Amino acid sequence: MGRDLPLHLTFSCISPRRGRHCGDCCKCKERIDAFLLAGVADRTPYAGGPGAVASSSGRVPSSRRASSPGPAIAAGAEVG
Repeated sequence: MGRDLPLHLTFSCISPRRGRHCGDCCKCKERIDAFLLAGVADRTPYAGGPGAVASSSGRVPSSRRASSPGPAIAAGAEVG
């Protein structure tokens, strides 16, 4: 559920660059990790940082992968 939503159009960055997600701040990391955890492709346009690598290659560098879900994201949780 929610996999067909235009999630790449949502915005959560706290340090945007040129109107895009910076790819470096804590919110961008949470976003990158959440897409990875959910198994959903991250089509978010990032201005730089590890997010730019993830969105251009379709994968997330191992240094940016989530080690465990945070309190707001639980395995199997559905997005409203």
